[in-house]
Amino acid sequence: MTIYERYRDKIEQVIKANPYARKREVAAAVGYKGNIDSFRKIIERIRKDLGISVRIVGQRKTTNLSSDTIIQSSGDFERFLEYDQNGDPFDAFTDGFYIDPTPIQLATGKRYLVMNDHHIGIHSTSLCVKPLLYAKERCNIDSIIINGDLLDFGSVSSHAASPYEKMNLKDEIAQAKTYLRLVRNMFPKAEIIYAEGNHEYRLSRFIACNAKQFDGIIFLERLLQLEHFKIQFVPYHKHVQIGHLHVMHGHHIKGSGANVASTILNKAGVNIMFGDRHRSQEATRKRFDGSIIGAWAVGCLCPLSVSYSLYNPDWINGFAIVDSNQDGTFQVENKRIIGDNIY
Repeated sequence: MTIYERYRDKIEQVIKANPYARKREVAAAVGYKGNIDSFRKIIERIRKDLGISVRIVGQRKTTNLSSDTIIQSSGDFERFLEYDQNGDPFDAFTDGFYIDPTPIQLATGKRYLVMNDHHIGIHSTSLCVKPLLYAKERCNIDSIIINGDLLDFGSVSSHAASPYEKMNLKDEIAQAKTYLRLVRNMFPKAEIIYAEGNHEYRLSRFIACNAKQFDGIIFLERLLQLEHFKIQFVPYHKHVQIGHLHVMHGHHIKGSGANVASTILNKAGVNIMFGDRHRSQEATRKRFDGSIIGAWAVGCLCPLSVSYSLYNPDWINGFAIVDSNQDGTFQVENKRIIGDNIY
C-alpha cells in the first residue's frame, strides 16, 4: 500500500474541516512522520481532487480575496489569510486593541471654562467652587470642560494608602455627584464635558486587575450618573479639540522640567492646553512656516500641600477661559488663584 492510499481518507477529512491548513498541520493531524516533501505533493493532489485551489506566486501580493487567492509565500510559508466556512478571510483575522488618536471635535464660536485636578477626596471646597463663581459673575460661559482628575480615587490606587486620607470610594463618588449637581444647577444651559484623567482611570485599572467579573458593569459614567446630569464623557484615551486648540488632561504626554508648558509644546507640536502637572504656565513657538503655536498648563483646584507631597513649590491653583472663534482661532485667559484673589 502506498503512502497516498494509506493516508488519503484521513487527509480528506482534515482538509474538508480546514481547507487551508498548513501541510505540516495536516501531516501532524493524520499521524504522518515521514518525509514531509513527499507528503506535500500528496496533500496538493488531494486538494486539487477536492476542488480546493490556492495559487502561490513568489513574493507577489494581491488584494483579490476570492477562493482562488494569490497569497504571499516564502519557503514553507504558504498561508497568510485563514478562511472560515463562508470564505471570508477577515472572520478569522481580527483586530487587536487599537487606540484611535482622533480628538473629539467641540463647537467653535463659544466661550469655555476649563477646570482640572480637583482631586475630590483630598479636595478643598472653596477652591472647587471659585472658578464656578467667577464664571457665573463675570463670564457668559457656553461650555464647561472638567479636564480630568475630578476625583482622586486614592482608595483604589496602586500606591500605598495614606493614613491621613479617610474618604473611601463611596464617599468620593457621593461628593463628586454633589459637585456635578452644583455645576449643572449653576449653568443649566451650558454644555458640560467630563474628560477622564489618570486618577479616575485608577478605578478601571483596579477592576481589570482585581475584579474582572465587574468589568463592563461598574464604570465611571454610571457611578457619577453623567447621563442624568447631561454631561458628555470623554474616556481616558481620548481628548477634545476646539478649533485649532487641543485640550487634554495631559497624562499621555510625558515631560516635566522648569517650564513644562515648553516641554509639552515641543513634544506635541500643536496648540495644546493641559492639566495634570498642577502648574500654571505658558509657552509659544514660531514654526518654520511663520505660524505661531502655544501651550498652556492650567493650574489645579486641589490644595497645594497634600499628604503624599507636602512641599510643591511649582504647584499653583488656577483655571482657564477659552474664547473660540468660528474660524478655529482662539484666545486664552490662564487664570491663577492666589489666596482669595483671581488674576
